[in-house]
Amino acid sequence: KILDKALFLKIIMGAAPSITNIPQFDRNIMPKHGVKLSFFEKFIEECGGRVTLKGMTTTDVCNNFIMKWTEKQKCSFNDLLREMKHDAYHAQSDVFISHAWKYEFLKLVDILKFHFAHRPNVIVWFDLFSNNQHQAAALDYDWWATTFRSAIKDFGYTVMVLMPWEDPIPLQRAWCLFELYCTNITQCQFEVAMGEEGFGALDGNQSSSEVVNKMLTNIDVKRSEAFKPEDKR
Repeated sequence: KILDKALFLKIIMGAAPSITNIPQFDRNIMPKHGVKLSFFEKFIEECGGRVTLKGMTTTDVCNNFIMKWTEKQKCSFNDLLREMKHDAYHAQSDVFISHAWKYEFLKLVDILKFHFAHRPNVIVWFDLFSNNQHQAAALDYDWWATTFRSAIKDFGYTVMVLMPWEDPIPLQRAWCLFELYCTNITQCQFEVAMGEEGFGALDGNQSSSEVVNKMLTNIDVKRSEAFKPEDKR
């Protein structure tokens, strides 16, 4: 099932009969709703296909599609899916996806599909869809340190996407390291997703153990990057 275009347009224009069901943003609650991983390909199709999204980062996809589609309601994309009663939407996610927004969106999707090849319909919490992107930037450290950390514990399962395999971006990003920290202290199941190309390169590298050790020893929270400088404090 692809998006019902007529209903979708009504919702983003604020004309759907059930539009009042979209809840007001509540900073005390982190929504745990997610989508089936298999929905990502349908989402790509709605954006114009892989040709349209080629080279776009997750940030680009957010600015060019998600923000525009949710502008009228100031809600998350998942809120729209729920209003449409889309079968990809689920109120509770199975796994939290940690990733860098600098990644090319299509490569990120392909890595997740490879990682969950045995579970194509796993329900993923993916911030692009699950978070209200109109409000997320305004959330302060206290929210991330309490509400967010509690949600990570509730998920009980984190998958971090690492690329490039020899020097992965998430290990240089302050919030990705914070997500890793939350996963560790809450004793959640943790897995790394690198995709077929990443694991193939790692397996074919005779000094792969040295590369991994160097990767880990290079982690430095003080030198990590963040979209907002104050997030590093």
